Amino acid sequence: MKQKILLFTLLGLFTFSCEKNNTEPQKDEIVYKDINPDMEIQTVRFYTLQDHSICTANIPTPTDSSVTYDMDLDNDQISDFRINVAHSKYTEGYCGHCDRFTYNISIEGLSSKDSIANSSVQYWTPRIFSESDTINMKNTWLSRAEILLLEGCSLPFQTDFTIGYIGVKINKSFGYIKIEKMSNNGIRIMESGFNKTENNMIICGQKE
Repeated sequence: MKQKILLFTLLGLFTFSCEKNNTEPQKDEIVYKDINPDMEIQTVRFYTLQDHSICTANIPTPTDSSVTYDMDLDNDQISDFRINVAHSKYTEGYCGHCDRFTYNISIEGLSSKDSIANSSVQYWTPRIFSESDTINMKNTWLSRAEILLLEGCSLPFQTDFTIGYIGVKINKSFGYIKIEKMSNNGIRIMESGFNKTENNMIICGQKE
């Protein structure tokens, strides 16, 4: 009888130990990339002043250009996100005596599992996080977001940025991309971090 009690006690302890281990937090597996030198994307080479008697405008050279940059955040040799930088002349109708141009920088997920944390203020834009902010499941997510959308003549909204972190998600794992605005409406991509451990948060700037 004593042997049976001892056996059941040991089995109970073993089961409790397994359950406890299963509920312990999983260790972070961070993929950190210092983009060195920084990736700088600029579609405007220089501006020329267009001076009319009633208006002035800076005309970019070239007048229409676009560049894309793909990023593999989880290091699986498959691109996850694409940053698009572009500008173009407004040609849909009269917009004043001077030429007008639209400047746009966007980020999009390249598959259905890839998404971007969006702003609570302007729905179609990304939330710009600060260093040491936490990125986790407590966000809403979009497949594409407009980082910059300026000028033009008939824009649905305008948005801009300075420097900060974009929050991203691949399936149930979270990451960040650090960006900074350049002159002439360009973008500097500085670093990225990604926590491959599902459901674990990541801190902006976290390297390990």
